[in-house]
Amino acid sequence: MAQKNPSFRTPEHGQAGLPAQLPVTTVSDFRFSYSQTSVPEQTALHHYHDACEMVCYIKADLQVFIKDTRYEIRGGDLIFMDEYDLHHIEYQPIAHYERYVVNFRRSWIAPVLAAFGEDGLLDSIARCPVRHVHLSIRDRVELQHLLDHMHKACTFGHEPADSQARIEVRANLVLVLLHVRRLLLADNARTQLGKNDKLVQDVVQYLDRHYGETIRLDLLAAAFFVDKFYLSHLFKRQTGFSIMEYVQHRRVIEAQKKSRNHPFNGWFDFRPIRA
Repeated sequence: MAQKNPSFRTPEHGQAGLPAQLPVTTVSDFRFSYSQTSVPEQTALHHYHDACEMVCYIKADLQVFIKDTRYEIRGGDLIFMDEYDLHHIEYQPIAHYERYVVNFRRSWIAPVLAAFGEDGLLDSIARCPVRHVHLSIRDRVELQHLLDHMHKACTFGHEPADSQARIEVRANLVLVLLHVRRLLLADNARTQLGKNDKLVQDVVQYLDRHYGETIRLDLLAAAFFVDKFYLSHLFKRQTGFSIMEYVQHRRVIEAQKKSRNHPFNGWFDFRPIRA
């Protein structure tokens, strides 16, 4: 039976124009959901997960910014998000959204991948510049068949019911990931980003490398040979974030990653963002 998603909210700004708290979705090890949702009005949200997320859309009309690239999503599309990938979603008002969502920690599936000699499978998917593919009818049927098996093995459509169900879910997830890698590698080989998409992708990658430093908008724009007002407008349009918001969110995510890997015992020293 279909699960109803909670209502979506548009992110608000905090005091003094600073970004509001960045929502995070936490997953223990694995979570599966199939949902049918109505969205009566245009809605936006942004957040990140501490687990990988894979979404197969049956019916959809939305725009998603993942990591450093913006995608137009329709029915029959599939997207992949790695652990801690920041993403912004804009839902268009349509009568019906339908999707499968699989969340899993890398550590949960890693032993199975290693047993099959596929230790690098997730890294090869995460390295794809484009994390979106439109499925052919054949691929859609094959993937939906595997996803339905996973759905049946999960209690209330979320987690494996017992040890046998966990084996079934892991086995089917490996098959799904193998399909996804094949499709993404093939699609990336023939996909070329537009000029604006490539510019924003390059800027995001720069910010990801230098988020802990002082960021000056005029110097950032000069480094990419564009006007700073044009860059600010384009970045906001493509990502859903201002440059200041993006850097602040990146700092929060990186601090969260550090605290997950090492016990927190002090302050993280980040430098300011300047116009």
